[in-house]
Amino acid sequence: MSQKQLTRMICCEGLIVVAAGLVLSILAGGGMGFILCGFLKQELMTYLKYQFPVGILLIYCIVVLLCSLAITKGVLRRQRISPQIDLLRG
Repeated sequence: MSQKQLTRMICCEGLIVVAAGLVLSILAGGGMGFILCGFLKQELMTYLKYQFPVGILLIYCIVVLLCSLAITKGVLRRQRISPQIDLLRG
């Protein structure tokens, strides 16, 4: 496998894992926020209104994707510098 193929494969795998994590965290967090807001509205704070934070969500997704790509690029750069046998030894 060439270095370019390896880089592309690892970047794609990382993005798939990050995308799955983002979807799950958005669904779980949004659902929990909606349920909690509904409970608080009924019991304690009748003035509460649930509003999904779309702007913050977009910023969150961009930051997570950029961090994932930066970590992947850093690991691949380190892998290119160090010999394979040294990486296997730990």
